[in-house]
Amino acid sequence: MSFIAQTSATRRLIELLNSEGLPAGTLSSLLHLLSEVGQAANLSEQDKRGMAKRLKVTDSREIDQLLSFCAYIFDRATYFSLSPAKFAAALVEAGLAEDKSQAFGEEWALMAKERIEKARSETLGAPNKFASVNWTVGLTARTKDLTREKTPTALLQLNTQQGEAEKEKVTIEFNHDELYMFLKKLDTVQEQIDQLMP
Repeated sequence: MSFIAQTSATRRLIELLNSEGLPAGTLSSLLHLLSEVGQAANLSEQDKRGMAKRLKVTDSREIDQLLSFCAYIFDRATYFSLSPAKFAAALVEAGLAEDKSQAFGEEWALMAKERIEKARSETLGAPNKFASVNWTVGLTARTKDLTREKTPTALLQLNTQQGEAEKEKVTIEFNHDELYMFLKKLDTVQEQIDQLMP
């Protein structure tokens, strides 16, 4: 799989990045501004209009797409935990001019460590992490056709977290058979994880 998917949209955005209207020094300043601001949407309209004029782009949405594309490129570098040199090489392979790739690589060198550490401490669009479990067991009394029936039940509370913050609590009630089936499935999951361990 390539670093950047080659679609007509990404090829157009790479062409814009490679254009003479965006010298490597200007791109470097823009990338630094993006890293400080955090999101392309936070750039001023004046900055976006100036950039559109330099790139000879009449549709302001294209500038927004270009800025989002730059943020996406850094997100990909974070996902793959690339070194600045490998990052720049991957961009050249994707079609970005060498001087522009170098500008990305230099900015990446300034932010890579912090972004990668932050990404490792969080889940990226994945489910919350398991934090702890609480449980209680008891008998549930039911009346059925004038007979009293007591059924053993277990109440599990799964606590999840994302980063340091507690995220949510999921409570599940099991009867004996349901709990048995659940535990069998957990055993299967454990066996599969054990097989993946080195």
